[in-house]
Amino acid sequence: METLAEDADTVAKKRADNRLELIALQIKFSQLKSANEKAKEELDKLSKANEELIKNNTVLDEKNTKLDEEIVQLNQRVNVNTLLKEVDLEELKLLAQNTEAMNQAYKVMLHRWEKIRPDQQ
Repeated sequence: METLAEDADTVAKKRADNRLELIALQIKFSQLKSANEKAKEELDKLSKANEELIKNNTVLDEKNTKLDEEIVQLNQRVNVNTLLKEVDLEELKLLAQNTEAMNQAYKVMLHRWEKIRPDQQ
């Protein structure tokens, strides 16, 4: 009988231990469920935020492309302006005067040629 009482005590102790372990596992399961729900909510929030960021990045990439083109155009304008500054206006005026003088001399020569030409025909 003593053995049966010891066996009963052992079984009772195991049941109590199992109940405590079951309660601890249920608490842990509940905590994991809550953590899983929170993680899902955060994943949804982050996914939405990520989609918005992707859209914004697309818009910003397009703006960057346009700005890059504008920068290239501005650099070209600066280069042209730099070249124009290097051109000496006085030298251009002198060249224009020389061209005008050459044109006048050419007209005089043609006029003289016209005078000579009818005489020879």
